[in-house]
Amino acid sequence: MFRWMGRTLASLVGIVLTNYGLWIFVINITGALAGTVYDPWWILPAILLAGVFAATGGVLFVLSFWRDRFHTRRVRVWGVALMILGSLLPTALTAILLVVTLMMVPTLFVTFPSNEAGKQVTSG
Repeated sequence: MFRWMGRTLASLVGIVLTNYGLWIFVINITGALAGTVYDPWWILPAILLAGVFAATGGVLFVLSFWRDRFHTRRVRVWGVALMILGSLLPTALTAILLVVTLMMVPTLFVTFPSNEAGKQVTSG
């Protein structure tokens, strides 16, 4: 039962960060096309990159729980790292998103069995 609850929480975090990243990307692209001036010029690419990082990380993180093909430590590490980078954008939500994302770091270690787990200790 606890494994199911953990997977659900992790999926929820991934979905929240995916939606946050897509929202940031779409809102700022729409604003730029409508004529909003970003000064200095590099602010818009930084914001868009943070949105892409958050959305991509969220998708990778969710896939690492629900699809066998993506159920590897590498995919999960990339997902968490990208979600952390995406949540560092200075907004009013940064404190909440960063804490929720950092709560997912233990999933990198807990959900994967070690290579030693399959070895038999006793003969028989």
